Amino acid sequence: MALKTNLRVAVSLIVVTLSTVALSRESAAKESLAGSYKYVGGEAEVNALFAAVESVVQKMSVFSRGIARGRLRKPNMPSAELDLTVDAQQITVARTGQKSVAAPPNGTAVKWNGPDGKFTVSYALNGNTLLQTMDGKNSHSTNLFALDKDGETLHVKTKIVSKRLPAPVTFDMTYRKH
Repeated sequence: MALKTNLRVAVSLIVVTLSTVALSRESAAKESLAGSYKYVGGEAEVNALFAAVESVVQKMSVFSRGIARGRLRKPNMPSAELDLTVDAQQITVARTGQKSVAAPPNGTAVKWNGPDGKFTVSYALNGNTLLQTMDGKNSHSTNLFALDKDGETLHVKTKIVSKRLPAPVTFDMTYRKH
């Protein structure tokens, strides 16, 4: 009887320990991804954004190119600063000069009114990466925020798909914690 009791206690302690370790890792990931970041990609990444936009708009009608170029370049320019707030109820992405975007961390889509229209936004958090998905009437875009192993460098990979574009626009931006 004492052996069974000791075995139950040992198994219970192992389960509690494993649960605590799992929760600690999840909490650490949220804390490490959260923070304030400053854009460090420089002119090279801005030029790469322009090149990505240009490669797509060149496939369009000459009459549509200027409009598409403006709609793709301006809102996708890197923000001087980016703030990520991550907690159990909500994830918020705030960029200098832009409206912040907030949604639950569990993937539930919420309505968001952006400067270019109405969208549904959702987040998926996986360790040190955060996937932001934005769906609008005519477009679908994703931003993958990935924290580098150094815990300081944040890579943001963006993909924009629209029924009005002949191909997706993809580009990367780099930020550093400050």
